[in-house]
Amino acid sequence: MDNLDQWPGSWDGPIGNDADSSDSLLGQVFTLPAGNYAINKVALLLTPVYGSANITVSIWNVGTNNLPTSQISTVSSKLVASAGEVDFIPSAPITLSGGSYYVVAAPTTSTDNAKVGWVYTVSTFWKGLGTLGGTADKFRGYWSIPQLVTVRFK
Repeated sequence: MDNLDQWPGSWDGPIGNDADSSDSLLGQVFTLPAGNYAINKVALLLTPVYGSANITVSIWNVGTNNLPTSQISTVSSKLVASAGEVDFIPSAPITLSGGSYYVVAAPTTSTDNAKVGWVYTVSTFWKGLGTLGGTADKFRGYWSIPQLVTVRFK
């Protein structure tokens, strides 16, 4: 799935681990059609709003209200020092089964909390197999689904 070519909006966040009122835990909900799939790369459109930060992308199972429940796999970590598309490449492909909902999340450590924003799009169009749902957004203590954050899976 890929919506990085859609008209971008501003940024959501700044992303963090929802440790306090200055940050937001953000994720993008997605599902895949029947079959097994291997994720070789996750690309996010990120921007350092309040400074550079290390971002760790991970894949999670989805629970009630799109809340990530259990981590399936860590994709990788990257230092985000400039705005643009950032590729997160796992050390080995991550296998997922179709027909289930998942969340790709990009939390930070407490040291890098609330520095980087995840660019979103109000467009609901994407390319490729699967379906992108809304964001899983725990923003200052509550969850909402305002729009799609920019993501590409390969």
